[in-house]
Amino acid sequence: MRQNAGVGDASTTAWIMARARELGFDLCGVARAEEFPELLRMSEWLELGYAGEMRYLEDSRRRSLESVLPGARSIVVCALNYNTPQRVAAAAGGYEVAAREFDVTTGLWSAVVARPVAQVP
Repeated sequence: MRQNAGVGDASTTAWIMARARELGFDLCGVARAEEFPELLRMSEWLELGYAGEMRYLEDSRRRSLESVLPGARSIVVCALNYNTPQRVAAAAGGYEVAAREFDVTTGLWSAVVARPVAQVP
C-alpha cells in the first residue's frame, strides 16, 4: 500500500489505507483527483479495438473525472486478489465476497457479499 505525495492529510490517508488492509484488501492507494493526459487518446485506443468486449469503456463520462465525480479532491483505489487459496476456500464455504465499499457520509468501510457460491454436485 502506498500514499501519493501531496494527497490530503497524511494521517487521514494512513487511516484509509489501514482500514483497507483490515478489510482484507491487498493494495490501496490514494491519489489526487485530477484529469490525466492518457484520456486524450481514449478515442484512438477504442477505435483500435483495445477495449475488446468491454463496451462500457465507450461511455463518454469515462473521459473526464469531473463528469463522474464533480468536486472530488482525492480518489481511493483498492485491489483484491481473488486468485488465492484463502479466497477460494472462503468461496467454497458458501459465499463469494464481490466488493467492499466506503460510505463517504459515515467514513466507514463495509464488505458487500454479492451472492452465495453455487454448489457443485
